[in-house]
Amino acid sequence: MRQTSEEKMIARSQLALEDIGELYNEDSIVALEYTKLAKGYKRLYNRYTKIIKINDCHTNDTIKQNEFLQESIEYTIKTARNNYPIK
Repeated sequence: MRQTSEEKMIARSQLALEDIGELYNEDSIVALEYTKLAKGYKRLYNRYTKIIKINDCHTNDTIKQNEFLQESIEYTIKTARNNYPIK
């Protein structure tokens, strides 16, 4: 499956974390701050994908409700025309 640019960035951040771990001590400011940044970005991306999924579900529900409403309106108009013809 094709990765999004965000997923590629998360994968690259993991590689960067490994490189930082080789160059610096785990307790160094660089390692700690980059780790926080990478975790924050990953958390933000996860929230973003959840919001997109929720939006997709609501959009599908809205489309279905609009189709039902359209059918209901057509039925109502047809019934009204049959019961009350224009003179």
